[in-house]
Amino acid sequence: MKYLARLFSVINAEQYLRIAVFCILCLTFANVLFSVMSEEFGFGYHSFLLGPGPGDRFADLVKPALSFKTFTSGLENQPSFASWPALYKYYYFNNPYAGREGFASGMETHFHYPPLWELLALMCSLIIVRAGSPQFALLLFFTAYLSGVYLLAYHSVRKEEKTKTEFAIWFVCLLGYPSLVIFARGNFYAGFTSLLIVHFMISLFGYRNAGIAAPLALAVAVNMRPNSLVFVLAFPVALGIRRSIKPCVRFFAMALGLACASYISAHWLYPDYTISTFQQGLRRYNQIYMMGAPAGQANSSLFGLVRNLNAAGLWMSNRPTVTHVPDMSRTLTVFGVLAIIIVLVAFCGLWRSSVRGLIAPFVLTSLYCLLTPVFADYHLLVFLAPLLLLCFHVKNWAGHYRAVSTIALASVLILSPKNYIFIHGCSLQTILNPLILCLSLLYLATLPGRHVSATGIPWSFHHKTHVTTRPDFEPAIRDNGIDL
Repeated sequence: MKYLARLFSVINAEQYLRIAVFCILCLTFANVLFSVMSEEFGFGYHSFLLGPGPGDRFADLVKPALSFKTFTSGLENQPSFASWPALYKYYYFNNPYAGREGFASGMETHFHYPPLWELLALMCSLIIVRAGSPQFALLLFFTAYLSGVYLLAYHSVRKEEKTKTEFAIWFVCLLGYPSLVIFARGNFYAGFTSLLIVHFMISLFGYRNAGIAAPLALAVAVNMRPNSLVFVLAFPVALGIRRSIKPCVRFFAMALGLACASYISAHWLYPDYTISTFQQGLRRYNQIYMMGAPAGQANSSLFGLVRNLNAAGLWMSNRPTVTHVPDMSRTLTVFGVLAIIIVLVAFCGLWRSSVRGLIAPFVLTSLYCLLTPVFADYHLLVFLAPLLLLCFHVKNWAGHYRAVSTIALASVLILSPKNYIFIHGCSLQTILNPLILCLSLLYLATLPGRHVSATGIPWSFHHKTHVTTRPDFEPAIRDNGIDL
């Protein structure tokens, strides 16, 4: 870490991003090479894209869309159906998602999605029916994803940072490990959510801009994935408590309005989708993916770490396979205790830090990952935000090189695949990712806090190299009493 700190003391923002992208490229290539050579030397093939097996490609988009029999019933009679690839025909005839009948049969249903996500899935179903082609729906959603990346690269980032961040955004969003999982699984909903959160973080922590766009982006993200509500804490951290009241009110109004509009639209298109069926579907989802076997297969959350260590026999006398459901009450208890400790450590680090604006994006993103019980690899794209935002605060690096290097290293490692060793079909990455985040938060919390001079004034006010020269940062500095 000392070597990395020295490295950051002599490089600029553009060099930093080039190094970060190069490291992600090398680590991704290394994992691909390992997978290929493992197969060549007869040790079996373990895809670095953990999750999408031969029968699960594009499943997260196509499977739910084909499960709405109200719309898709009779598709097999259309002339275009004969030209469908066998994979999509299999999804159609052997769909794992059920409607209301699934509650009685014990099957997983398609009611666990929040209203906006459900509405998009219904629209995808209608597109497949009208176009007669799942490939067309995939192409349409991929185009929408590319449009989101374009807006992020060319409109969310201002001119002074655009030349530095442009290539990094396109590379991570198209060739980074989380984006490859998004494409392989067809989970563009996760991609949209991550892009919205990255836009929100850049607007707030990069430019202190809490106008309409930033709260709206977070409102849409929360309606896609309610766990992202943790990013509401970004408002007071970035703006100060007084200046955050209006943006917070605006955000909650937008989020509530969007939730109501999405629910009414989804219910109108599909009357079986109600608040009651959503709650039942969510309970069924938790039973299957939190308590059942699939939860640990590609999960970077703290719950996944505790569950996999428990399943490996860390505190049990027997050593069940990952398909066995161990003492879940103990797992939940340990997860709850560790979650409280991690939150306290994270906020202790934020409170003590003299550069909250520098470390806050990483802290909030890490909490978003660790505290979400099921955090699949395609959601890891959100770590693009802390990786990028470091280059927005180059003037704050001085004296904080260890914090900067820790955030950069952790973000690069999280955005890179580590699927080398599998135990009972579960990659050690599911243990490494949450460990990396937990240790990084702990290390950040132990770094020296605010430097106070003999006069009692924060050290950073005497050393202007720590204070940004942007005019829009000054109100936030006055509100917080610290250098952001």
